[in-house]
Amino acid sequence: MPILSARKRKALKPVSILARYCFFGNYAAAEKLFNEVSGEFNVDGNWGVGVMLAVKGMIMAGREGDKSTFYWRCINADLKELKEIRDGLAKDLSRDTISDLESGFLNAWIVIVDEFIKIVRERSSRN
Repeated sequence: MPILSARKRKALKPVSILARYCFFGNYAAAEKLFNEVSGEFNVDGNWGVGVMLAVKGMIMAGREGDKSTFYWRCINADLKELKEIRDGLAKDLSRDTISDLESGFLNAWIVIVDEFIKIVRERSSRN
């Protein structure tokens, strides 16, 4: 996976909080936070647009309840499946022909899936 600049890493920080809100079905809080931090995603042009598209898509898929989306696939995945999804995203991110938009989109989804992995681990350690 390519190394991200400090600006890009900083831009991705709110994504994990947004993912946590969505995982637990708090889409109103996710939308509110998204509106508050969306300016932070304005990093390196199309890269930031990719991050915004990933986050907006996650929130919309959750709010609309469309079970056929990638978001719902991730929400309903177990730990093994989430790790496989993450590995697939990382592999796709390492392509030589990746655009800045795709890079931002995939980086955001990796952060989202990483947060879902943390949540699933937290839940399993309580049981």
